[in-house]
Amino acid sequence: YRTGMFGKWHLGDRSPHLPNDMGFDDFYGAHYSNDMYPYHFWRNRDIAVRAPLDQSRITEFLNAELFSFIERNAGEPFFAYYASPWPHHPLHCGQAFAGRSRGGVYGDCIEEFDDGIGRLLDLLDRKNLADRTLVVFTSDNGPWHQGSPGGHRGRKGNSFDGGQAVPTLCWGPGMIRSGPVEAPIMGIDFLPTFCEMAGIDLPRDREIDGRSLLPLLTGRTDQSPHDALFYLNPFVADNPAAAVRSRDHFKYHRPDASDNATFVSMRIHPFLFDLRHDRDESYDVRMQYPDVYADLKARLEAFNDDVRQNPRGW
Repeated sequence: YRTGMFGKWHLGDRSPHLPNDMGFDDFYGAHYSNDMYPYHFWRNRDIAVRAPLDQSRITEFLNAELFSFIERNAGEPFFAYYASPWPHHPLHCGQAFAGRSRGGVYGDCIEEFDDGIGRLLDLLDRKNLADRTLVVFTSDNGPWHQGSPGGHRGRKGNSFDGGQAVPTLCWGPGMIRSGPVEAPIMGIDFLPTFCEMAGIDLPRDREIDGRSLLPLLTGRTDQSPHDALFYLNPFVADNPAAAVRSRDHFKYHRPDASDNATFVSMRIHPFLFDLRHDRDESYDVRMQYPDVYADLKARLEAFNDDVRQNPRGW
C-alpha cells in the first residue's frame, strides 16, 4: 500500500516521531495544532509553506494534496489519512465560503470541509474506485465551546459522552451494509478493521485493544466486538481510565471533578448510568443495580492496574 497523511499530526515534531518515521510514504500538513507557533506546513521533511501561514487556505491546501495523492496512486492500493484541523480554534475558512452558513466562521469552515469531502467522493467515482474503497469519517472528541454534543452530557475533555461520543460514517458502496449501527465501538477498532481488509497481520509485540469491525459493517452481527469499552483521560498517566461502558447500556464513572463550574474543585461520588433511559447521564442508578455497579467498578480498577504495571514512555 502507498500511504499518505494530510493535515494535523500532533504526535511529535522531531524524529523519530514524525509521520515519515511512522510508515507514511507521503506527508503534507502541520506537526501540531493551528494555535501553536511556528505553524508551518511540511511536505515530508521539508517546510512547504512557512509560518505565518494564511490559515484561511488550510482546507484548500490539504484538499489539493489529498486529491493529487489519490490521482497519482489510483492504479495501486493506497491508504490516505486526512486529519483536518477544523473546527479547532482559531477558526478560519476560505474566502469563497465566508458568510455562507448561519453558524458564523464555525459553520463556514465546516461547510468548506464538507464540500471537500463531496469532491473526494466524486474523485473516487471518476477513478472507478468507489466500489473498492472504504471511506471512514469520524472525529477525535466531542465539541469544544461551539457545536452540539448531540444531547449528551459534557464536552471536549470530559469522560461523559458529550466529550467522547462522536459522529462516525462509513461509506463503501457494495462493500458494507447500509443503515445505522447501534453497537458501541471506538476509534481503536479501525486499526484491526483496516488490517483485516488489507490481509495484514496485527503486531504481536503489544496488546491490541481494538477489534475488527468487519462483522458489524458487513451485517454478520449487530453486537459490539467488546465486552467493555474504557474512557481514557490521556493527561492522567497513572490512572487513565475514568469510566467504562458495558456492551449493552450501563456506564460506570469513577469519582471525578465536578462539571458544575461553581464547584469545579470538588470530587463527586461515582456514578452508574443506564444509557437506555438516560442518554444525558443525569441519574445515578447504583442502588438499583448494585451487581452491575460492582462488576464495572472492578473492571475499571483492573484496567488501570494493568496500565500502571506496563509503563510506556512517549
